[in-house]
Amino acid sequence: MVEPWDFWVVFASALGCFVLKWLVIWIGTPLFAHLCKQESDIVVKEERLQKMGRYLYSTIYYSFFSLWGYMLLKDLELYPSELGGQGQCKSYVQDERGANSNILFLSKPEGITFFSLVTMGYTVEGLI
Repeated sequence: MVEPWDFWVVFASALGCFVLKWLVIWIGTPLFAHLCKQESDIVVKEERLQKMGRYLYSTIYYSFFSLWGYMLLKDLELYPSELGGQGQCKSYVQDERGANSNILFLSKPEGITFFSLVTMGYTVEGLI
């Protein structure tokens, strides 16, 4: 259960995402300058470099949080072995009578609430 005072994590995560995006753009822009094909127009070149920095930030963000989410969910009984887990989906989709009753009783993995609050910070950062 998320308590109202737990939402400081969202705002701290939003601030962290904002700082990380700024750092990646600030550091990445000079690194990508020689790759930009727009050499004549300085304004267009700067816009493209900013876009490259934002895409690099998005790549870092989604890679990190996808890996973190996988590490949280891989031990669930529902996560199939084809995706690196230890469970089987068919046991939760259909029981012996053909009913879908087991899907309601999944256990919540440790840390998933914190993960959800931190990833919510990315969306809040987009509002800044």
